[in-house]
Amino acid sequence: MQLGLHFEVIPSDIPENGIEGETHESYVQRIAELKAECVGAKRKGSLVIGADTVVVLGALRLGKPASREEARKMLRLLSGKRHDVMTGFAVTWLDQNFRATGIEKTGVWFKNLKPADVERYISYSEPYDKAGGYGIQGEAASFIEKIEGEISNVIGLPLLRIGDILKKAGGFPISKSFQPGLKAQAG
Repeated sequence: MQLGLHFEVIPSDIPENGIEGETHESYVQRIAELKAECVGAKRKGSLVIGADTVVVLGALRLGKPASREEARKMLRLLSGKRHDVMTGFAVTWLDQNFRATGIEKTGVWFKNLKPADVERYISYSEPYDKAGGYGIQGEAASFIEKIEGEISNVIGLPLLRIGDILKKAGGFPISKSFQPGLKAQAG
């Protein structure tokens, strides 16, 4: 990992359902906290990072596409437009009574996508495990016109913010006094 730490990814298996009237910010924060709590309860003594990421286009909240048709629809919606990649995160270390939460938002502008580009991209496996149906670190890098904010947030986790929080927790950089066996839960 770019922070110099090694994490174990432990799925939380919590339902990622929205609550009626819930803002995008409240949603990603709530889901991240639930993930951190779920994994933290299983891994006592560990520092846990829970996270959830969505792509926001106006009032629409785009998660991971469940089908080829859904991926196609998402990419067509994003084509030629600006959207936000929003990640909620929760860092907990219960043994140290440490808890920090936050939200990172990164603006992303897509080029106008040709139908052939969309069809080619959705034939890969890449779009189906990523919010908004694209991975900026992969083939979809060519779709991007401009980014405003932390690129690592679009790739996975907001590393600058997480790194600062880990320093406050006393776990970054790794020291002899920090021995909890880091655990991570990515959204």
